[in-house]
Amino acid sequence: METAHLAYQAIVLAASLLLLANTILNMLVLPTAGTVQNQPEPPADPADSAASVPDPPLISILVPARNEAASIGPCITSLLAQDHPRLQLLLLDDHSEDATRQEALAAGLPEAQILTGKPLPEGWAGKNWACHQLAEAADGDWLLFTDADTLHQSNSVSAALAIAKQENATLLSAWPRQVTRSWSEVVIIPLVYYLAGAFLPHIVQLLARRQSALLARLLPVSMLRKFGAANGQYMFFSRQGYRLVGGHASAPGHLVEDVALGQATIARSAEGGRLVNADGSHIVSCRMYTNWRELAEGFSKNLRPLFEGSDFQFCLAGLYQVVFQALPFLLLFVTEGTAFTLVAAQVAAICMARAILAIRLKTPLWVIPLHPFGVLLALWIGLRSWQKARTGTLTWKGRAYHHRGTDAT
Repeated sequence: METAHLAYQAIVLAASLLLLANTILNMLVLPTAGTVQNQPEPPADPADSAASVPDPPLISILVPARNEAASIGPCITSLLAQDHPRLQLLLLDDHSEDATRQEALAAGLPEAQILTGKPLPEGWAGKNWACHQLAEAADGDWLLFTDADTLHQSNSVSAALAIAKQENATLLSAWPRQVTRSWSEVVIIPLVYYLAGAFLPHIVQLLARRQSALLARLLPVSMLRKFGAANGQYMFFSRQGYRLVGGHASAPGHLVEDVALGQATIARSAEGGRLVNADGSHIVSCRMYTNWRELAEGFSKNLRPLFEGSDFQFCLAGLYQVVFQALPFLLLFVTEGTAFTLVAAQVAAICMARAILAIRLKTPLWVIPLHPFGVLLALWIGLRSWQKARTGTLTWKGRAYHHRGTDAT
């Protein structure tokens, strides 16, 4: 029995060390928006004095908004202050029941740049439909979809363009600095970055950009798409890249549309899709939720739909979190000898991975000892999401969604 227990702890330690190694590798390959200068294109013929530098690309900034009166004003103010010379800023008022439109106008956005959302068609999720309408109205060579609760530095757009050009991206997703104030935000929201920064192998995304033909021979598309992800708070598409994946119309009812579009982009790497996830903490910040009720509702909407139609994958992920992420912290108090040493090493590896991500992405360090509490709380939200998905009671922004696989109606 003792031998089996030690073997089990050794396996958990190996998994923890592998996660730590992947975190370090991810941070090495993850670009940082704001550190690359956006240089103008040189003249076609430098010797020709009549040659001129081409105009910078037109970038359409697209903001879907439903009941965002509390945050839309500062967001619009920050977007109007961008240093990129050619911008089109459009906001879609998605049947808001508060003063969203009035606050946007007060922030200086002209009435002509505020679209009134059309009725939500059957089979569409609200945000997807709003983004689809915005894309249809946009004229830009690049499309930046950003949430109404984001705040942007003046170089937000120009920095994204510089990274996108450097990496030849068709979709650049910048991960903002998350502003967390209430206890639930501080405990739960950094776990999102832990999942994205520790569990997802970003090296595969790099290979998909630079060795797409080779990767296409090694991995079937169904497997390759599993390595894709994006953050809907900041999604910067080239017009061609958005069309390549079919835009938001490709997954009209998906309640986690950002991940779906990231997966669609990497899945089309052999056809020119180029997915880049970047550290956006220097150029954009976001406060996702302001209290426990909002947070629980928001993540309940997302967690079960994230796994699409697979109850097996959902349960397997939950089991992994219990055994490999929460249990080591609890076993510290009940093990001794060699087993204690192995468990302590597991906890150290998890904390080191959390610390690396916290320093890089500017989330609180002091919350790391609360990791097992956050994991267990997230599992409770996951079970709540599963129950709501099964009973068709997923809700967000006053709308109810019945989740079936990837769709919501």
